[in-house]
Amino acid sequence: MSICQPTESVEITSIEMIPTSKIGIIGAADGNCYLFNEELGRICATLKSDNEDTSVESVGMNKLHSNFAFSGSLDGIIRMYDMDNGQIVHEFIHSEDHFSVTKISPLQGQYVLATFGMDSRIKLWDLRTKNCIKEMGGHQDGIICAEVNWDKKLIVTGSEDNTMGLFAL
Repeated sequence: MSICQPTESVEITSIEMIPTSKIGIIGAADGNCYLFNEELGRICATLKSDNEDTSVESVGMNKLHSNFAFSGSLDGIIRMYDMDNGQIVHEFIHSEDHFSVTKISPLQGQYVLATFGMDSRIKLWDLRTKNCIKEMGGHQDGIICAEVNWDKKLIVTGSEDNTMGLFAL
């Protein structure tokens, strides 16, 4: 076993790996993301947030057509990072009321991102235009977990309203 620690006192809140890549991403309670090399077992870059007072709750990467990393935070903002230079290139506002983003899911090889939040909403974003291209709802309370099957064009969600939702893309 190898232990990889971003800093000595930061709580790790989310992790994402892509099977075709040796790089993974860690989301942390300090608002930052950390890229790690799974072969070396160490942090290789820090993606600094512009708001270190909000915890990252979900992370994702898109490595096929782009070199982007994403973080979804308690403040309702999804930050899109350029993994080559570590800079934030865009911020998507999932919730104007600052409801937490609980899950993000990039479509690998495409320019689409799905986001889920405690506002009970699902949003699909076009990463080229930076616009929300579809918004879905149906839960009476926040979405706390979600999975996207891009091949089947299906989203499955779990909510604090004690229901599971099935949504067609």
